[in-house]
Parts: sequence; C-alpha cells; structure tokens
Amino acid sequence: MKTIRTSFKLLILLFVMASLAMACDSEDGMDGMNGLNGVDGAQGPAGPQGPAGEDGSDGANGTDGQNGTNGEDGADGNANVQSLTFDIRDAIGSFHVEFVAEITTDVLENDVILAYVTSSLYSGGVNRHYQVPVIVDEIRFNIAGSAQPGIYRLDFVAPDGSLASIVEGELDSLRIIIIESTRTTSGKSAAANTLAELKKAGIGIGDYHAVLAYYGLEE
Repeated sequence: MKTIRTSFKLLILLFVMASLAMACDSEDGMDGMNGLNGVDGAQGPAGPQGPAGEDGSDGANGTDGQNGTNGEDGADGNANVQSLTFDIRDAIGSFHVEFVAEITTDVLENDVILAYVTSSLYSGGVNRHYQVPVIVDEIRFNIAGSAQPGIYRLDFVAPDGSLASIVEGELDSLRIIIIESTRTTSGKSAAANTLAELKKAGIGIGDYHAVLAYYGLEE
C-alpha cells in the first residue's frame, strides 16, 4: 500500500514538471499600453545671479568744435518796436532835419511814431527827456515835430508863435520810437488801437522812462 502512494506522488510531481516545461516553451503575451504622463512639477527657484562683467574701456574724447563768430548787436526793442537815437547837438537855426530810412509810407499810415528830445542846458546839467511836441516853460522855445517818408523834422517856435533860432548845444539828442501796429486793422484806427493799449496798461506816452520800460528798451 505504501508503494502505491509513493508511486502516485511521483506521477503528480512528473505532471507538474511537465506542465512547467510546457509553460516555458509557450510564446510571450502582448505588451500592455503605456500609462499617461504625470503632471509636470512646479518650477524651481531662480539660481543666483552671475558675477558682473568687466567694464569696457573709455572711448577717446572728441575734438572740440570751433567757436562761432559773434553776431552784430541788433537794434533796441522787441519784434514790433524800433528805437533810433540821433545826436542833435549841432542843431542850429529855426529847424533841424534827420534822415530816417525806417520811417516809410507804411509806417506813417499804420504805426505810432513817438519822438523825444533831450536837453541838459535848462536842467542843471542833467539830461531831461521831452516828448515832441514840446511846450514847457523851462525851455525858451517850443518844438514841433513832423514826419514824412525818410525824414523827421523839428521846428523851433518862440512862445509868441514866431520862429525861434536855437544855437549849437541847446539840444542833445533825438530819440524816435516806432511802434508797429499788431492789429489786423490798418490806417489811423490801427495807430489809435496801439495808443489805446498803452493807455489801458497805464502808460502815458509823455513818460519817456515808462514807455522804454513797457517795451523793454534800454535807456
């Protein structure tokens, strides 16, 4: 009986071994599908800053440019004002004429012409400025002024209306200020507008220093 059991166990062992051998000889099965890619991880912190590069060498200095030539001094006044001064110490007789190219027909028709004479003879050696026409007690004669293209004329008149004759040195200078009209109108109305603007600004044309200051003119 024991011999039968031993034989039976031996048969079972041989069967298992044969099964294993057959399994080893069979073909491999199909590979399975690849799995999904995982989610990317968070970006890591920035690395430390690299060392600064070396400074480049300085370039050569450029050559200095030449100085420009000085321009000529312009006439006194601003863009729309002309100021002209004449020495009239040699004025004698009953009238004096100055040739003034700046007095044009257009100026006579549209602009304002102011004239002032200076004299130190009657004011203790101090130059006094008188607006033309001049009618003052401290000067022994009156002065009338008139303009035409290219000319400004002074006439000397005695208080009784007769012609006066002056001598050299009684007058020092004549200053003519031409104020261009800035209005779109022309003729007498344009000049009247300019005078009205001065009056509105509180400037009396008889005040020589106030007129110069208003237009930024040198004394």
